[in-house]
Amino acid sequence: ANAKQNLTLLEESFCTAAVGLEEEAPKSGLRRCWQGLKFVVAAVFLVPFRIFMIFLTLLAIWCVCKLSDCCGCCCSRDSKSSNDAPRMRPHRPVQRALLRVNGLLVRCMLFWLGVLWIHERGPRPSSSKKQQQQRAP
Repeated sequence: ANAKQNLTLLEESFCTAAVGLEEEAPKSGLRRCWQGLKFVVAAVFLVPFRIFMIFLTLLAIWCVCKLSDCCGCCCSRDSKSSNDAPRMRPHRPVQRALLRVNGLLVRCMLFWLGVLWIHERGPRPSSSKKQQQQRAP
């Protein structure tokens, strides 16, 4: 009996929610004209602006990478073996600091493309590390 009461309450709440989903009244001519004008302004001014800003951001990313290359190349050849492929060395601290700027520029690029924010989280410590941290005085 209790289940039937819950079911009837659920059906009633669904019916009252469905009433609010009725179609809107047709829009007036002035309102349609205003929406069309907003769309034209956005298409004429904002789209080229966003494309220009995307281009500038890509250019800035490229410049930061080239500046990082100028601060010291991360690949070098040994003078002994000229036939081997170049060996990679880790970036220097100056290069790492410069390349961190690219993280901000990439976020800026995502913003110009319409992505507002992406939450960035570091790796979570494993359960064994948590237990060791809790045991430590």
